[in-house]
Amino acid sequence: MLELVSNVKQFASKQEWEYAWHVYGKALGKRNTPAPAKQCDRVEGDFPSWEKGWIQQGITVMAHLANGMDPPEASYLAWLATSKSVFSQLPIAVSVDFSPTPRALRAILASATDPAASEICYAKFMAGLSGIQRRYPRALMVMTDSSVQPHNWDRYPRKPEELLNGIAYPFAGVALAKTDFLSPKDGATPTHEMFHLLGFAGHHGNYAVPGYPEEECVMQRYPKTTHLCRRDGDALRAFWGGVEETTGRRFLL
Repeated sequence: MLELVSNVKQFASKQEWEYAWHVYGKALGKRNTPAPAKQCDRVEGDFPSWEKGWIQQGITVMAHLANGMDPPEASYLAWLATSKSVFSQLPIAVSVDFSPTPRALRAILASATDPAASEICYAKFMAGLSGIQRRYPRALMVMTDSSVQPHNWDRYPRKPEELLNGIAYPFAGVALAKTDFLSPKDGATPTHEMFHLLGFAGHHGNYAVPGYPEEECVMQRYPKTTHLCRRDGDALRAFWGGVEETTGRRFLL
């Protein structure tokens, strides 16, 4: 099923497509220093963000339940399925660990979660994380059973139409992904958000490039598959080629 997207960026060729992602990867590769202490508001003052050089350190993945209980063993199985899906399609040498959630992060996640609605507020999570994120040089990905509300519900009315299955910003090194822990093999959303964290900006339907067949793709806005199409795979490989050029380190396998 094709996505209906109003804003589509046209590329003239595969070469132009790959070059754009290569340049974007070079920009992220330059972030090899700790995040600056000064925070930068990017969404109407709603939440702080930052640029963090996590590439050399890698990614820490953890699980969070809305009810505050310890995540089940199935959360690790869900991560194994997601990891296989991601790195079989984008083989890169990035350190990724699945870890228990540290106490400080558990408190921040709890304060940003509405258990009754099974929602987590990205703005509140980022606000809480801003005070301690310099302790975490690695990128953070949280697999959760909650839907994601992007804006601060203490300041803005909640809008059901704004609920997301996940959100990720590679330059901030932060991702949240709604995950069905009861069906760990059904990992379209966590796979989608991990590819965002690993550099894919926008969604499949935001781009048009000649020479590629139209395919179902995990980078569609509401994916029904874990399959990474050839076009978006080329984009991510070009992105990591740019990271390699900047860092002088090989990542692509």
